[in-house]
Parts: sequence; C-alpha cells; structure tokens
Amino acid sequence: MRTSFGAAGLIVAALSLIACESTGPSDGGGGGGTKPTPAIVVSPARVNFLIYAFAPQRDPPLQTLTVTRVGGGTMAWNASTTASWISLGHAGGSGPGQLQVELNRAGMGVGNNGKRPQGLTATITVSAGGTTTPVRIPVSVSISYLPPIKVVPGGDPGCGRRCN
Repeated sequence: MRTSFGAAGLIVAALSLIACESTGPSDGGGGGGTKPTPAIVVSPARVNFLIYAFAPQRDPPLQTLTVTRVGGGTMAWNASTTASWISLGHAGGSGPGQLQVELNRAGMGVGNNGKRPQGLTATITVSAGGTTTPVRIPVSVSISYLPPIKVVPGGDPGCGRRCN
C-alpha cells in the first residue's frame, strides 16, 4: 500500500492486490480452504439407435458411454434406466469407467397386439456419491417397419418380370 500526503491533512492511499493461482485443492492457498465438489461427466451426452422391426438379425451393436469424475477424490458411481428395453452392462464402478448400453428387443413389445411405435425414448441416469446432480442421458430408438429387401443378382426391378 502506498500512502501520500496532500494539502490540509488529506491522505491518499492506493492498495494493490496480487492474486496467486492455486495449484490444487489442498495447497492451503487462498481458496477459502474448500475443496471443489466432485462431479461426474458422461459422454456422449445422448444415445441414438435404429432398429428394423422385421429384421432382428440387424439389431444395432451396443454403445459405450464413458464416465469420468472431475474435482478430485475417489467416487463410486452407478447407473439406472427408466426402460425395460435398455440393458446396462457393468452399471457401476469407482472412478472413471465405461457403461455399455444395449437394446433388449423383447422388452420393447414392438408388433405385439398391433403395437407399432415410430420410436421409443428413455433416460439413463448416472449418479455418484458426493455429487449434487446426477447426469441424465436421453436414449432414443427409431424404428423402421420397412420389409427386408431381397436382392437378386442380375435381376432388374424395372424388367417387368417377377424377381424372386
């Protein structure tokens, strides 16, 4: 702090502050002594599938979500879903990990009693102890009802003949 004296007893002072960057949550420097709240990050932020209703052999492969933690410390996490047609492999862990997401066609009921939705939606929730907000990952499934296409070698669909 610099002080200078002016006329008639007036004192003028200037104060300079220098901020130091903290090197970590436990370095004892300036941050008020509080650790950042651990948080989880899940990527990708959404999962999309496409299935063909009449071609179960063409079901999409499973997709993998990556779960990481931010803010230090060890953190156990777990995952759950709102839909019976989503299968979660290894739905929990400690620290960084992967979560496999797969469709369970039997749980969808597509075609049962005339049920033919154009798509389905659900949510996967990943939560961890000590974090304030769970991460919600939207899942969407687009359903195609196109019949399987049969390709005949050498056939020409415009030839006017029936190609079987």
